[in-house]
Amino acid sequence: VPDYWFGSPEVLTANAGLNRFVWNLQWPHPETLAYSFRGTPLDYIEYTLPDHAVAGNTPDNQPPGPLAAPGRYDVVLTVEGHTYRQPLTLTLDPRVHVSQTDLEAQLDLARQMGAWMNMSYRAYNEVARLRAALDATTKKLPGDSQTLTLARELDEIQNGTNAAPGFGFVNRDLARFVTMIQSGDMRPATSAGESAAVACGALKNDLARWRQINQEKLPNLNALLKQNNIESLRTVTVQDDPRCPNQ
Repeated sequence: VPDYWFGSPEVLTANAGLNRFVWNLQWPHPETLAYSFRGTPLDYIEYTLPDHAVAGNTPDNQPPGPLAAPGRYDVVLTVEGHTYRQPLTLTLDPRVHVSQTDLEAQLDLARQMGAWMNMSYRAYNEVARLRAALDATTKKLPGDSQTLTLARELDEIQNGTNAAPGFGFVNRDLARFVTMIQSGDMRPATSAGESAAVACGALKNDLARWRQINQEKLPNLNALLKQNNIESLRTVTVQDDPRCPNQ
């Protein structure tokens, strides 16, 4: 995609006097992994889903953050330790005929899925860093069964298997679902919520395996590395499980 398609980020000016800043009415965008439709990692970003591309104003991050629901908000500006606050009322376009409850349901589900995307994004990159370190360690212990088994398990929770999607696949599916439910001003279909719940369950299972690796398998492997005067592999504190619907 040519760079001129993307909009420039809104940046507050530091100039004195009256300045204009336009809010795009969106919550922060979720973190998205570069994954193909078939669930394989890519070295580039696909821009195949947006149907609202405008030269010079296309969101760089896909999917973009969910739209804020109508309601009362506070605009807060902090400058040199001083905080300025002004109320803001967001009203529904009179041409749109949808209930407040439906819009809030849409926003709630989109934010839930966005949070799960952020979790899968973080875990995916944690696994990627460990895999890189493990590759270097494996060269110092060629043929060791522990390192080979761990390498296989890390690949499974990062990229998935036919039976269980990994962090990357979960992130990709959630990106598709959140794009679908934001395609119009409406309450999300029941099937969308059900699909999101399945992805959340897969994320929860992957995090459980990732937690076990850090709490049990890595300490055991590090003991072996210490015996061979090899630098230990770093463990991480795995984030808490997501709150999945109906679980």
